[in-house]
Amino acid sequence: MGRSYFSVGLLVLLSTVVLMGAQETQKAEHTIKVKAKRSENGVVSAKVLVTHEMDLAMDAKHKGREQRYLTSIIIKEGEETVLRVETTPYVSQNPFLKFVYVTNGSEYLSVVAHNRSGDIFKGEGLIKAGGHDKSKFSVWHSLKLKTEKKTNHPKIKETLGNVTLIETDEISLIVPEVASSEMTVPVNIASHLKAKRLILFATERDGVKRVAEWIFSDKSVVRLSIKIKLAASHPDNIISAVIEGEDGRYYIAEVKTFVALAGRNMGG
Repeated sequence: MGRSYFSVGLLVLLSTVVLMGAQETQKAEHTIKVKAKRSENGVVSAKVLVTHEMDLAMDAKHKGREQRYLTSIIIKEGEETVLRVETTPYVSQNPFLKFVYVTNGSEYLSVVAHNRSGDIFKGEGLIKAGGHDKSKFSVWHSLKLKTEKKTNHPKIKETLGNVTLIETDEISLIVPEVASSEMTVPVNIASHLKAKRLILFATERDGVKRVAEWIFSDKSVVRLSIKIKLAASHPDNIISAVIEGEDGRYYIAEVKTFVALAGRNMGG
């Protein structure tokens, strides 16, 4: 009888150790790294890396598990939200964000990420002092303003509630003409438009996909970067950036890109 109780106790102890180890491993797998630098003129340039799966439906099916991906990333300086990013599985694995905003003087930048399962991950970083932000207006000043014109994108318009889309050169959208990898296509966006939010779309062979959305605060600057997934070996991948302005109008800019490496269908 004594041996039976000892065996049961040992089994419970080992199970607890294994469970705790699994929990620690899971915590270690999902981390947030924050780097931020404040310029002399009060502009903060920040980078956020969230280590987390961004499974497409086919990824999850192949791995025999539920789909795992981040749904939102909230960035705060002190107690004030400066930016919120809504993400989908079409954002690259381990989302890496670059963005710019005007400081409120706080010392720390904090990040809270939520995933599809309802888990919450947190991280923060000290905002370091830096030099003058020489690049703040360089992209903006290089923009050539042309006459705005209405454009027809039925699928995007339908997603946004059948709004009128205005094609404009006041949005700088930079994507490689030829991307080397379908899983990490860099996208850079800048604009001097006063924006409520920005929505990024990708049009591929199997339709239009909503990739990510940035919800701005009054501290935000529309200068940001992200990496996304695209269908490979398809010549007509179109990246669309739509800004909802503070004036209530919707502005759009588009570029085409080709992914050099053949790969898989990006459905789901």
